[in-house]
Amino acid sequence: MTVATVDHTVNGAAPGIDDRRPPALNFRRVTRYFEGPDGSEVVALQDVNLAVRVGEFVAIVGPSGCGKSTLLSMAAGLDAPTAGEVSVDGTPLTGPRRHVANVFQNDHLLPWRTIIDNVLLPIELKGRIENKHREKAAELLRQVGLERFQNSYPHQLSGGMRQRASITRALIQDPNLLLMDEPFGALDALTREQMISDLQALWLKRGNSVLFITHGIEEAIFLADRVIVMSPRPGRIVQTLEITLPRPRTWAGLHNDPLFQEFMQIIRTSFEESRSAG
Repeated sequence: MTVATVDHTVNGAAPGIDDRRPPALNFRRVTRYFEGPDGSEVVALQDVNLAVRVGEFVAIVGPSGCGKSTLLSMAAGLDAPTAGEVSVDGTPLTGPRRHVANVFQNDHLLPWRTIIDNVLLPIELKGRIENKHREKAAELLRQVGLERFQNSYPHQLSGGMRQRASITRALIQDPNLLLMDEPFGALDALTREQMISDLQALWLKRGNSVLFITHGIEEAIFLADRVIVMSPRPGRIVQTLEITLPRPRTWAGLHNDPLFQEFMQIIRTSFEESRSAG
């Protein structure tokens, strides 16, 4: 396991990880069982310990079926562990929390609503929409390059544009914790790279805590302060890697950096060893 000091430097400023506060998200000895089709017990996750610090970007990679999305569902308060405890900001989680927002692989935009009205949906569900909310939505859409499309409908936008709107819908809630489940998995390679760069820029401005689930080793290294590697089922943490590459990161700079290649090799080796052990 490689452990090193994380460098957040961005033009002399730093979003900042705050170790003085309770973790934004904490899994303590979490195990999750499911009942299989034949009635047998299927272990999805086993004895997982993971803390996401305030202001930290953590990415989880692992093979299909290793329990990554189950972890995210528990972090969102949509599922509960069979054993162990999940807490947010130091408080045990018993259901969805107000300042936790989700972004999924599918954008889930409502086709009959304009883009700005889709972005405002979480606010509408919590109460009355005011002018300040519309102004905030318009500003967020401007930040992600969608200011000209706020009155368009989802079918009029590309996949990448729709996913930008989906991220904006999460951010308008001012989440302390942002949970992202393969948000770029359905996009083509070039659009995905642009979206990853855009997400980094947004996160560097906001500095909220992020738990990011992905199959992509490159995007995990590009985005994260730490990359967590999980084993095949039952899902366990087999590798924790501190990513010490300076920010802001660029694709060209990353691929030319020997440290990036070293991180790639460490994670790939971890995958191979966990498959062999399984």
